[in-house]
Amino acid sequence: MKISPVKKVVEELLEKYSSLRDSDRKLVVNVWGNELLQVGIDPDKITGRQLLTIIGGGRLSSSESITRARRKAEEDRPELRGKTWARRQGIEQDEVKQDLKFYR
Repeated sequence: MKISPVKKVVEELLEKYSSLRDSDRKLVVNVWGNELLQVGIDPDKITGRQLLTIIGGGRLSSSESITRARRKAEEDRPELRGKTWARRQGIEQDEVKQDLKFYR
């Protein structure tokens, strides 16, 4: 699946459910649930083995595409950022800056 349709779905979910903004796992599960419903599969009526077969067969968006779409949505629309976004940015950027100083 191309990133554009995934990004649209991700943005819609982030708008509707702010709790998904801080959990990639929950976001991925919700995107997959929507995709299953779109192709006529009720997620409540399939087994774990069936779900794994569907995922393994590439019939659902990859988790990497979904999380990339989330990052792009956060970049383009700051109001979709979760509570942990600022903390992640500050902590991770400071660590990278310290590492870069070490290698100078």
